[in-house]
Amino acid sequence: MVKLEDLSLKVAKLEERVDNHIKFFWTVVAFGGLWLIAISGGLLKISNDIGKLPTALSTQLIKESEKSANAGQIKEASRSIEMAATLMKAARQSEVRPKADYFKNVSDHLKSLRSSPLTDQSGHPVAGAEELMDDIDQAWMALANYRSSLQPVPSIPRIPKLLHQAFQPVLAFLLLGIQRFCSQVQAPC
Repeated sequence: MVKLEDLSLKVAKLEERVDNHIKFFWTVVAFGGLWLIAISGGLLKISNDIGKLPTALSTQLIKESEKSANAGQIKEASRSIEMAATLMKAARQSEVRPKADYFKNVSDHLKSLRSSPLTDQSGHPVAGAEELMDDIDQAWMALANYRSSLQPVPSIPRIPKLLHQAFQPVLAFLLLGIQRFCSQVQAPC
């Protein structure tokens, strides 16, 4: 037969084990939560850094195209400008806010590239110069679209009802005058 003392000792041991298991479980859950928070923070930082990649690459590509154009490598400069414009379009779609000086730097480099002499020694345009100018124009458009996409859409003010009522007689008078004129010249209005 089981003694009451043995039974109470076994129950006490089981309670202690259950309490220890519960403490261990909550410790594991707490460490797991901290680990997930740390991973989430790291992923968020990586996501932000990847989001800034198109603007950094487009700036670098425009600088390289400027160097290529000055070295007489027009096709290479044109290709770099095309890639930069594509990256600006991607940055626009992802709505990433660039660094404060991004737009000024890119526009300065595009302006410099646009004003660089693309003629040979005899003064004739270099082969591919026209294509490069078209690509520069496309990059300007991509830059302008990117910048404007970051601006909030302005709200159009509503015409107050009283103002609308005030102009209604004026509009009716103008319409009557137009109808009289049309009837005098016998033109369909």
